[in-house]
Amino acid sequence: MIIDDIEDGSSKRRGQDCTYKTFGTDIAINAGNFMYFSPMLKIDEYVSDPAKALALHKIYGEEMTAIHFGQGWDIYWHN
Repeated sequence: MIIDDIEDGSSKRRGQDCTYKTFGTDIAINAGNFMYFSPMLKIDEYVSDPAKALALHKIYGEEMTAIHFGQGWDIYWHN
């Protein structure tokens, strides 16, 4: 949602200033991007079976690709 707020130019999220309005765009982009990758750290931390970890990473990659594709459509339609 951090990156989405920047892309949409939102000023409020749940009644409060968006993260980028509070902390700056650079910090918000870095934090938002980190949130994309942090689940992969948890997969490696909690899944000991390499085959299961690989399968989860594949699923995560596919889902993140789909999310970003959808966000691209959102940007296209609001521009």
